[in-house]
Amino acid sequence: MNNFFTNIPEYNGIGVYALINNRTGKMYIGASKNVYTRIKQHIYSPTAAIEKDVESGDTFHVEILEKLPSGSNQFDMFGREKYFIDLYDSINHGYNKAPTTCCTKEELLESLQHFKKSRKMTNYILNIIAKREKPIFYKEEETQAMSDLSNKTKYDLEYAKKKLKRIPLDVQKEKYDEIKAAAAAAGESVNGYIKKAIDDRMEREAENDE
Repeated sequence: MNNFFTNIPEYNGIGVYALINNRTGKMYIGASKNVYTRIKQHIYSPTAAIEKDVESGDTFHVEILEKLPSGSNQFDMFGREKYFIDLYDSINHGYNKAPTTCCTKEELLESLQHFKKSRKMTNYILNIIAKREKPIFYKEEETQAMSDLSNKTKYDLEYAKKKLKRIPLDVQKEKYDEIKAAAAAAGESVNGYIKKAIDDRMEREAENDE
């Protein structure tokens, strides 16, 4: 399909964009970690409704609705996408078919409650959460971020050698999956969840001794 856009903003960052029909004003709202690349993809794989209008002779222009800062994650990105889809009601009056591309973190955590007995589904959902929480950096900042991470890792290792004492803890894999799911539901890491459980018990026992 030929290029039906009258403009394509040269913005390679994270953000929310709108494809707007120049004749009708109907909008398609999307989000991407690289807006420019994603818009170019629409030329070759438009939605069925957009393709139909283009075949009728319509053209589109592109607007950047919001630029997200480097370090945002997919939950941030798709949360803002949903905001603009709701704002412009582009499901009822545009080309969007769904409120957003993915579930919120809260919805995913809630879904864990339905799969407590399924280790496979629990791990699948936790992996989705971890992937979508990963920060997205602009290309030029990614190298610096990796360097900063390397320096922080060296510092953390030195600190751990001097200040921390590791407690060995072995549990059955099924039990670990239960703890991991419970920690995720509480919004905590496994390590943090276990530490808090230890602190809570020590506080209760100290109160009983008084």
